Amino acid sequence: NGCNVMVTPLMKGDEEVVDLKNKFEAALANNPDVPRPQLMVLRHTHVHAADNPEGWKVGASAIAKFYRTFDAWFGNKQTPVNGFL
Repeated sequence: NGCNVMVTPLMKGDEEVVDLKNKFEAALANNPDVPRPQLMVLRHTHVHAADNPEGWKVGASAIAKFYRTFDAWFGNKQTPVNGFL
């Protein structure tokens, strides 16, 4: 359909990214007539200053909120209002 592909290995390590890329390459090899889409990987990252030992808490809080929101949306546990949960 001419769409690109995004993978979200979420909590899994880099070996999952390699496995997903291999599956992507195999699918392309099995379908040589299809234009090559781009493969994108979604990884959550938070960087904080080394001199702020509590800095990790901001990232941990944000990712926890993201997954709670995603779970509520994906599981139809809440109804969006104006695009927000």
